[in-house]
Amino acid sequence: MHIIKPILPFTLAFLAAILLLNFFYGRSVLSAPKAEELALGQDNTAYFAQDNGYNFHCGDFLYFPIPDCVQDFNTIESLEKQAYLLMGNSQLHGINQPELGLSSTSEILYSYFKERDSNKNFLTFSMPNMNMQEQFLLFEYAQMTLPLKKLLLAVSFDNTRETGIREGLLDALEEPEIKSNLKASESGQKILDLYGDTSIEDLDLPALKDTPQKSVEFWLNSRLSTFWNAWEARGSLRAISLIKLYQFRNYIFGIDSSSTRKKIPARYDANLLALKELLARAKALEIDVVLYSAPIRGDAKLPYDLKEYQDFKIDLQALTVEHDFTFVDLQQLVPAQYWGVVDSLNSTSGSTEIDFMHFQGFGHQILGDYLTELLTAEGWDR
Repeated sequence: MHIIKPILPFTLAFLAAILLLNFFYGRSVLSAPKAEELALGQDNTAYFAQDNGYNFHCGDFLYFPIPDCVQDFNTIESLEKQAYLLMGNSQLHGINQPELGLSSTSEILYSYFKERDSNKNFLTFSMPNMNMQEQFLLFEYAQMTLPLKKLLLAVSFDNTRETGIREGLLDALEEPEIKSNLKASESGQKILDLYGDTSIEDLDLPALKDTPQKSVEFWLNSRLSTFWNAWEARGSLRAISLIKLYQFRNYIFGIDSSSTRKKIPARYDANLLALKELLARAKALEIDVVLYSAPIRGDAKLPYDLKEYQDFKIDLQALTVEHDFTFVDLQQLVPAQYWGVVDSLNSTSGSTEIDFMHFQGFGHQILGDYLTELLTAEGWDR
C-alpha cells in the first residue's frame, strides 16, 4: 500500500491521457489541416508555389521543409548561380479568398528573376509570426548553405511582440558552423543559451531536463511512438489545442483582430537587437539587404498604438541607414478591396473579422510587381 499510493496519481493521469489522446484521434482531429494552416483560418489558404517540382518557397524544418528548397537549389549546375532570399511571415504564403485566384509574391519574384538570368534563383522562407530573432538564425543557416548574395526582409510590427525560436527551426542549431557564428553576437549567444542544447521534446518543458520525469518522457517517446499513431502525432494535437485555448482566452477578454496590440518592450528590444546584428553580419559578408515594412489593411482603425507603430518604422529606417541598406514603408501599398476576412480570434463558431495581414491573390500581384521594380532599381538584376 505504501508503494502504490505515491504512484497512484501518475497512473491515473497516464490512463486519462491515453483515453483523451485516443478520443481526439478517433474524432479525426489529426486529419485536420496542419496547425500552421489552421492558424490562417478557413478564409485563407497556405500557398507554397513550386516550379515543376522545384521548391523555391519553403516554411521551417517541419512543414514545407526548408532543406527541400536548399537541396533543389543545389541541383542547379552552374558555377555562377546566386541565391536571392525573401524572409517574412505568413503574409507571404497566406492567400485570402483563394477562389479569386492563386498568386504569391514569392512566385512573382522567382519568375521575374529567372526570366532575366537563370543563375539568379529567388527563394522564399516564410512562417507564421516569424520574429527577427528567427530571421537572424535563418539568415545564418541560409548564408552557410547557399551562395547568398541578396536578402529581402519583410518585417511587421506584430512580429516584434513574438520572441524565442520555434521548434520548427531547432534543426538549424545542429550545425557547428552556425553555433560558432552565433557566438559572435549578443542575440546569437542568447539563442544558444536558451536553445543550443534543446531538442524538440525539451522545448516546452526545459525545466524537466535531467529529472526523473524527463527519463519517463524519453522512455514513453521511444516505446509508444513505434506502434501507436496517436502518440506520434501528439505534437499536432497540442498545437491545435493551443490555438483553441488562444481563441478561448480572447473570448474571455473580448480581444478581436481590431484590438490594439501594444508594444512589449523587452521583446521589442530583443527583436530590434537581432535585426541590427543581422544587418551588421550581412554587411560583413557583402550581402545586399532591402528591408520593408509589410503592407497592412488601411480602411479600418489600425490594431496598433499609432505612435508605437510610427516609432517602429523610424527604428527600421535608422537601422538600414546605419548599415547603408535600403528601407521602404509599404503600409498603404495594397488597396482595401484586395483584403478580406479571417476566422474570429475569440470564437470557434465560424464568425469572421477583418483580416489585417493577408490579402487576395491580386494583392500579391501588386506587392510582387512593386518589389520587382524596387529591386531592379537597386541593381539586383545585374
